[in-house]
Amino acid sequence: MREKRTIVDGADFEKIFQFQYIFSAIGSSMQPARLFVALCMVVVLLAVGHLWDSTSGIDATNLDGQSTSEAINEARALAIAKSITALGLTAPSDSEHWTVRQAQSNLLEKWQDYLYEGDVTEQERIEFELIYLELEQVRPRGPFESSASFVSRNWNQIVGGAIELNVVQMWQGVVSIVWELPQLLWNSGFHWFISLYGFLLIYVLCIGGGAISRMQAVQHSRSQSISVSDAVDFSVSRWRTLLMSIFGPAMFIAVITIILMVMGLLLLNIPWLNMIGGLFYGVALLLGFLVTLVAVGCAACFPMFIPAVVIENCGGGEAVQRSFSYLISKTLRFIFYLFPIVFAIC
Repeated sequence: MREKRTIVDGADFEKIFQFQYIFSAIGSSMQPARLFVALCMVVVLLAVGHLWDSTSGIDATNLDGQSTSEAINEARALAIAKSITALGLTAPSDSEHWTVRQAQSNLLEKWQDYLYEGDVTEQERIEFELIYLELEQVRPRGPFESSASFVSRNWNQIVGGAIELNVVQMWQGVVSIVWELPQLLWNSGFHWFISLYGFLLIYVLCIGGGAISRMQAVQHSRSQSISVSDAVDFSVSRWRTLLMSIFGPAMFIAVITIILMVMGLLLLNIPWLNMIGGLFYGVALLLGFLVTLVAVGCAACFPMFIPAVVIENCGGGEAVQRSFSYLISKTLRFIFYLFPIVFAIC
């Protein structure tokens, strides 16, 4: 049998190896227009969050429950007492009822006078810095600042897990931010904050993230650049679909969870009906398993919901369906893309 030979003149490496697209996307994300959109998103969220904390006057320092209220109050009283008598100063007559902010203002004012009067030794400077940092650690924090600190700590855990290739550590950080933080805010009584600010967070993420995704899609497909206003207008025109892609899975999980709770209260606690509840116990297990799958899938596919809407012009449900399909059919590629993204954000 005659041997057949194939001659290859060349290879299109861009089609064979597609991982390089992620590096071009990282470079594109550093363009001024996209950085401007991202900056506007951060400014809006920070401004509204600080406005909420300053006007509400709510103390959420113990959001994670690591300390008791008594321990926090004792630490504040001790820090205020140290600041009042620091640097050889005498305590004012009304200092017993000072807040942490008043103590910080008094310490800064006295320190400026101390600098003006003469030379300051290195030991005195260290004493001032330590006392001020101690006041800062016990300063009352609102729900926004406490939530931001909680997210920062767990995000560092995600980054550390990515550097060490520890998937479990990364997943624990994601669960803490996505699942535990809303529970902590709700159980602490910050219902209005999690409802109103949570909606604003999702809305800003949809509009700003949709605009950035649209810019990248047009540049990649047409080799063209669109203005910030055009990208934002396109994203705003699809705000309902964007919100549905985010809230749809959460609403589905909430409905199924409520059904399971009602089934447990009615069919497992009332005589005679508990026999029916026993028959449907397997159905309850299946529904719980379904809720778990949807929750895990949403946590993994969340970054793809918004791009699916603004790039592929999907509806809310279709965006979720396509994201889940991509995760299931191309799991290894998704993980391969996920690690460079985390490293780039770091």
